[in-house]
Amino acid sequence: MEELKQDAGSGDEAGQQAVSPSTSPIGRKKSILIAVIAGSVVIGGLIGAMALGPMLSKDGTDARSLQKTPEPSGGVVPSPGSGAILELDNLILNPAGSMGRRLLMASVALEVPNIEIVKKLRERQVPLRDHVVSILERRTVESLGHPGARDSLKKELAVEIGKLIPEAGWVRVYLPQFVIQ
Repeated sequence: MEELKQDAGSGDEAGQQAVSPSTSPIGRKKSILIAVIAGSVVIGGLIGAMALGPMLSKDGTDARSLQKTPEPSGGVVPSPGSGAILELDNLILNPAGSMGRRLLMASVALEVPNIEIVKKLRERQVPLRDHVVSILERRTVESLGHPGARDSLKKELAVEIGKLIPEAGWVRVYLPQFVIQ
């Protein structure tokens, strides 16, 4: 009986001496591998955002080139925030070719030279909203999802809306809400 107790006791000691997974060579290798993968993801994201993103943009614009935007008539629009803004909220539509299965939810903000023009736009808000929706509905889901699509869409909207209010002289378009589902 004494022998059995000694054998059982020696088994307990062997169990206590087992190496924990965190201090084992395999555990350390897994930790290093996870750290390397996480670091690679972060570095790859930074490189993509800072280097590849601007190179891949369709029209190659950056923040410096957007400070003065040419207007349709060839003049120069003052810097952003120098005019009055009218926002067209909750525009919900089906893009071209989606057959009702996809939708675009957007808000369009129009910056114009002064509050008087905003008042005129408010008076004509229903036809203005209809015109903006018809422009947005012409685009397919694929074209709306391309890099640079928002910039080209803003330019198109500025030109088309500028035709509706020639007395404004210039129109700047913002898309504060733009969700494709």
